Amino acid sequence: MGKGAQKANTNFSKTHSKWKRNACLIIIAACLPCLAAHFQKEPAFAYKIQKIPLEDRRILEAFFRILILEEGGAYVLFGDKPMAFTACLNDCEPSICSKQRWNYYSENQKISNGWKTWKKYRSLFPSKNFIFECNPIDDHRYEICLINKRNFLKIAEKNLENFKSILGEKITPISLLNTFQKKRTAVFNLLQKHEALFGILLGFGRNNAWMFHENRIRMGDDPNREGYRFALNLSPKKYPLESAFGEHNHKKCYKFIQLPYFLADSSSEETQMLRKKYLNQRQEIHQRYAHGDFLEVSLRQMAK
Repeated sequence: MGKGAQKANTNFSKTHSKWKRNACLIIIAACLPCLAAHFQKEPAFAYKIQKIPLEDRRILEAFFRILILEEGGAYVLFGDKPMAFTACLNDCEPSICSKQRWNYYSENQKISNGWKTWKKYRSLFPSKNFIFECNPIDDHRYEICLINKRNFLKIAEKNLENFKSILGEKITPISLLNTFQKKRTAVFNLLQKHEALFGILLGFGRNNAWMFHENRIRMGDDPNREGYRFALNLSPKKYPLESAFGEHNHKKCYKFIQLPYFLADSSSEETQMLRKKYLNQRQEIHQRYAHGDFLEVSLRQMAK
């Protein structure tokens, strides 16, 4: 190779290296605002939580443990479950005669105190993707409901003919969601107390939900007799619960993430699919909580 060619090749290498260096600098400069914004958000969010007094944080954590770890809220926040809820009595007196009654009174107080406390700080955690509301069921009970908007609209659209057959031809997924937000009523009441529609929105599966509804009709059961929370959620046959994937995680934020439970045709393809899906989602949710503070992880996701 001649000297001219070597010199040209050297100049090309220098120019190419300079071009790459400049390109890298341009990319870094473009990314800096995003990185700065990210690191600014982190302490800002942590500061919001620190603004909550320690006692109120404890009340919120006890409340969120019930809704998120026991009532399926984790699958609403991090999975594809459309909604989860818990119900509470307006007035619930403790009884020293029955341990079961006392346990229910204690949980009722955690829910009641938790919602009252949440109302004081909810403005710190606005959300575009979730609805978290408390609405009356009747004169004695109220419902606290967590809805994933995207999941809600998706499942309602998929089963739209079912909703139209009960609620009328004009109903749409978005109108149903908007009505819920405007009317300030419990979802079960909005659905005309129809267990099949309610079960579909809870992520129990279409066939399972209709099977439950039809069995209730055949048995002549009144869904208002004992309260729909018990009628729909406390199945005599639950999915087996597991510990929190290892003893070392017991020192973290929880002992277990409860699987959604409901009456189902255990041999059906739908139920098999739901079991597999929720088991996989529980593993993913566990990873989310395993290395963080329970309340902070939950609020960060809810505020998205």
